[in-house]
Amino acid sequence: MTDGLAELPKLLEAIARTRVCIVGDVLLDVFTRGHTERVCPDAPALVVRERDVTYRASGAALAAQPLRSLGAHVHLITALGDDDAGRRARQLIAEDGTTLTAVSADRPTPCKNRIIASHPAAAEAGGRLLLRLDREETADVPALVEAELIASVREAITHADAVLLSDYAKGVCIPALTQTVIDTARSAGIPVVVDPKHPDPRRYAGANVLTPNLAELTALTGGGKPVAEAEEVRALAEQLRAESGADWVVATRDAAGLTAVGPSGAHIEIPAYPGEVVDVAGAGDVLAGALAVALGACLGLTTETLTRAAVLASLAAGLSLRQETHKRVTAEELLTAAKQYGLVDLFVDMLFVDMEGPRS
Repeated sequence: MTDGLAELPKLLEAIARTRVCIVGDVLLDVFTRGHTERVCPDAPALVVRERDVTYRASGAALAAQPLRSLGAHVHLITALGDDDAGRRARQLIAEDGTTLTAVSADRPTPCKNRIIASHPAAAEAGGRLLLRLDREETADVPALVEAELIASVREAITHADAVLLSDYAKGVCIPALTQTVIDTARSAGIPVVVDPKHPDPRRYAGANVLTPNLAELTALTGGGKPVAEAEEVRALAEQLRAESGADWVVATRDAAGLTAVGPSGAHIEIPAYPGEVVDVAGAGDVLAGALAVALGACLGLTTETLTRAAVLASLAAGLSLRQETHKRVTAEELLTAAKQYGLVDLFVDMLFVDMEGPRS
């Protein structure tokens, strides 16, 4: 067996030359932690004494974070409010080294504040989530913001090797922008991956890859009873592929892994590769981003390249579970995980076919 670790310099070089444009909603996650040991005297509620507050840029920004830690160049395009949450999100994204185009919008930046508490005697414990406070406005961004986003997208995609559309249904990924992203990427001959939230599959017409989770897959195929069994998931994925016109649908099934369907009846099952689980939030973002960067570094979208890119994405998503505030994944960690699961030959041979010379 080839020693995958010996190929690390080539792998790092190839990833570092891959340019990914991410378009979508950015949110700010707030983690408010404290101690609780008594009930409020005037209401049946716990009293939480605040201990510390931490922040994380999420949504499309969580997809960007692991790509930056892998060395890829990432250009993130979004709309943010001119408020404290928007300014903090901008700062956090800049700290990761992501190139950010954030059109200012006269609306609050979506913000999720998780209230997490533990007993003082268990101060080092992670605590229990008691409440989440959401502040957001999900209406479509105004026409002037839309026009700025579309102009930025058209310019950025000309310099990209892959595109990820991260739709959190917070008003950024409106139909005109979504179709501009897909059409521009297809015209440029680069893969476009969509992490979908809107229940209308026609909104994502022509995408190369859709990456819905089980709830999104159910909504995109008309609602009804959620599915979990592989055959049911495959049937809905094939329905979504037909209705959306996407080349591939890669349905994420949490601990059960991935079910992918593609052209000519192609069907792939990829297992999950979980490690220590600290925080499951953001795993779908990491998976979609890793899939995009892998396809951007490959030559062509075939069953073989999709399979290997999906293996990489599943490995990256598993590694991201061990972190809360950050979702960084390094090439060394990916290669170590691939070796652990007996995937070294597949992982190294997969990718990054054109390793000679810089990208044009």
